Amino acid sequence: MADNDEIKKRRRRKALSNDELREVAKLLFIQTDLTQKEIAVRVGCNEHVLGRWIKEFNWHKLKISETSYKDAIRVKLYAKYQEALDNNKPIEELQAISMEIEKMPATSVPPQQAVKIVKDLTRYLLEKDTELGKALFGYMDDFIKSNYY
Repeated sequence: MADNDEIKKRRRRKALSNDELREVAKLLFIQTDLTQKEIAVRVGCNEHVLGRWIKEFNWHKLKISETSYKDAIRVKLYAKYQEALDNNKPIEELQAISMEIEKMPATSVPPQQAVKIVKDLTRYLLEKDTELGKALFGYMDDFIKSNYY
């Protein structure tokens, strides 16, 4: 029973809607290796509810596609490197491709997901603190453009 009380306290503190809780839980499920119990505690929901969301919204499929997305980028970069190597391209070109591979973030997300996250966060911030929301929107927009496009 103590777990339920703790969950209710966290939820009240955060004052998030069910949709917002579900979105946070989804991101934690897709992008981390946390257990369902750990995610439920972090977002302040019941573990059974989290399990239902995972099934209902096919989060396992999303997690696999996220991994596939990162793998696809790596495969393309390695193919680009091999092609440059096979065609005796200058060492500078090989180094540039190597740097792209090294720069690739471990937690890259598809651009569409990054944009959605920024939109959702901006909407939330604008409701809570309009000036802060406006200021942060510019930074977030620059961040997405520089990291994902």
